[in-house]
Amino acid sequence: MGLDLRGLPDTLEVCGTCYRLRGPFIYRVGEVYSFVQSCPSDYTAGPPGAPLEKRLNFDFNTVMALCRGCGAVPLEGGSRFSVWFCLRCKPRALDDRR
Repeated sequence: MGLDLRGLPDTLEVCGTCYRLRGPFIYRVGEVYSFVQSCPSDYTAGPPGAPLEKRLNFDFNTVMALCRGCGAVPLEGGSRFSVWFCLRCKPRALDDRR
């Protein structure tokens, strides 16, 4: 059940404008659902007032994001409990808070 991580590196790409991940992905929960992760550049390029797609079992409309410290490690997203930093950047982020 949940996110099918197979094939994500092949389907998601980094946007050249906002440097966030975007592209299609598969979500399995009993049935198979296909979604597209959009980036902020996609929203600004669309028509004004266009409704955002509400996704099944996601708090936020993102399935994967890059580490906010190094920008090199993809991390699972979509939940309010998702992490923002990879294991290598997390200690540095905690030190900056002190």
